[in-house]
Amino acid sequence: MGRIVGAVLTGGASRRMNRTKALVPYRGAPLAARVLFALGDGGCDPVVLVGGDAEELAVLGFPVLPDRWPDEGPLGGVLSALGALGDAESVVVTACDLGELTGETVRRIIDGPPGAAVVVAFGTRRHPTLARYHSDVERDLEAIFTGGERSLMGALGALERRGVDVVDVTVEEQRLKNVNDAGDLAC
Repeated sequence: MGRIVGAVLTGGASRRMNRTKALVPYRGAPLAARVLFALGDGGCDPVVLVGGDAEELAVLGFPVLPDRWPDEGPLGGVLSALGALGDAESVVVTACDLGELTGETVRRIIDGPPGAAVVVAFGTRRHPTLARYHSDVERDLEAIFTGGERSLMGALGALERRGVDVVDVTVEEQRLKNVNDAGDLAC
């Protein structure tokens, strides 16, 4: 398998957290830092942030790619990451709020079926905020986005209807826990 980029989506509005969610301390480190390190530990290189205020996120010490479609949801962030792949084969994209993500979980996504265009984390349900996208899927995803879809779940369904191989890989549900509001910080 070729080089795999890790991308953390950091362009969300963080309305429920009332501050930049990527920088909220969780178990001793900013949420996005925990996710960045899990991607690196899992085998992604390089690891980048996608979207958000680059100046504010600079404290994390990782490159920040602009979101080509700000305020258009996570699908725009996925497309932004795919558009910045360069010579990489795939990108593992994750939300910045998966505070329990581990390198082992990322490795399960990376090691999913090599021929799959998209490998998606599955706990008790499909979690499109943790998935590996092969570079070949960019054109289909962009057409789906241009057609008005903004939901990652909807985009995965649209890819499947187009005959694109989207495969679920079982991971521990705990590793997919979203930290969405102040109440989640206490857990």
